[in-house]
Formats: sequence, structure tokens, C-alpha cells
Amino acid sequence: MACKCYHAERNFIGKIGVCWGTKECEACSCGGDEAKCDFYDYVRERAKILSQKPTNADRIRAMSDEELAKHLYWWDNSPLHASRERWLDWLKQEAENG
Repeated sequence: MACKCYHAERNFIGKIGVCWGTKECEACSCGGDEAKCDFYDYVRERAKILSQKPTNADRIRAMSDEELAKHLYWWDNSPLHASRERWLDWLKQEAENG
């Protein structure tokens, strides 16, 4: 997960990573990845938990043909119906993009 506190700054050495989440805006080596946070354990733990959450692509891949048919039936009979082809294209895209 991308860290909102990480910023790359230039100094006399070159480009360095700085954590704006610390009081002194200290140099850090996380590279903007919360899972590699140098300073806060809870940030690393949160990133670990969020990375284990299933995505839409995971849910689509895990769907049985019967579950997929139920979704498509709902879509075909929905007042929000666009087109079955668009729905299938979206499902395929989600599965590919992960």
C-alpha cells in the first residue's frame, strides 16, 4: 500500500526519502511502501492485513459458474441494465487486472 507520508527530496547527496509522518521529518528507506515502514509498527501491520484482503478480481476468479450465472441473471433483469457484454467485459478486466 502506498504511504501518504513518504516524499522524495533532493539534498546535497542527491535524492532521499523523507517521512513527513515523523515529528522531525526523518530520512526513511521505505520507498513509499507502508509494508516497509521504518518507524511505525502499526503501519506495517495495517499494510500486511490490507494486502491479505481479497480483491474483486480474486472474488470473480473464485466464483463458480452457478454464482456467475446468478450475477448475470440479475444484471439482465436489472433496471440498471446496460448490456450483458459490457458486464462480461468488466468481469474479465477485473480478473485480469487483479
